[in-house]
Amino acid sequence: MQTSDMQGGTGGSFDTEAMRERASANIERASSSAHQTVDKLASQAQAAKERLAASGEQWAEQGQQYLEQTRDMVRANPLAAIGIAVAAGILLSKLTSRH
Repeated sequence: MQTSDMQGGTGGSFDTEAMRERASANIERASSSAHQTVDKLASQAQAAKERLAASGEQWAEQGQQYLEQTRDMVRANPLAAIGIAVAAGILLSKLTSRH
């Protein structure tokens, strides 16, 4: 058993320096891995954002089409539209009344 390593001799400082180098290398690898993971997640988040934006635009366009179709129907049949609106109002009133 060598006591010079335990008492801080030359072997002890070599071991400490080697440990520092290994620790530094491990920290560098962990940091690099963390940066890669963050970059990958940011890229995936951006792709998801773009997909959601495209989907939102499709829903907005479809809603606009339904609105235009409804307007055209009301213009073509104003009395029927008024009758439907009155019937819907009465039904809603009965459903929401507390009696």
